[in-house]
Amino acid sequence: APVKLSEVASRAARLLDSLARKNKVAIEVDVVQDSQVSCDHALIEQAVTNLMINAIHAMPDGGTLKLRVRVDERAPKPDSTRSIAAGVLEVHDEGTGIPAAALEHIFEPFYTTKPEGRGTGLGLSVARGIAEEYDGWITASSTEGEGSCFSIVLPRVSA
Repeated sequence: APVKLSEVASRAARLLDSLARKNKVAIEVDVVQDSQVSCDHALIEQAVTNLMINAIHAMPDGGTLKLRVRVDERAPKPDSTRSIAAGVLEVHDEGTGIPAAALEHIFEPFYTTKPEGRGTGLGLSVARGIAEEYDGWITASSTEGEGSCFSIVLPRVSA
């Protein structure tokens, strides 16, 4: 069914507000341009909350977690020469960042950079699987000491 990414972002922010505040993290939602995508609302929300929990954990001293909703009319498909009109939901953190050597492995099942007892290494793998189920994908960029950005990219549907 058509789902507005702004609604997914707002609901995920409300769901995790208490956890974020407990960890001295402020959540900001920025809707640059809303987009409708075709997916299961609960599943895409699960993917977003997985990314947000990781972001909160990546900021042990607190900070700001930004959810940004935007449109990319020419989102380049991974491993393809094609592009699509897409809705994009970005999760930005001001955390510790991910080392370059680890970045290439983060979507592998059971791979984790968290201390023992803090994660199973399944969150990113599950989130990627959810995006792919709806012909989308997730990208990640990170700079050590400055933070990370994860983007869920999904094909747009007409309103």
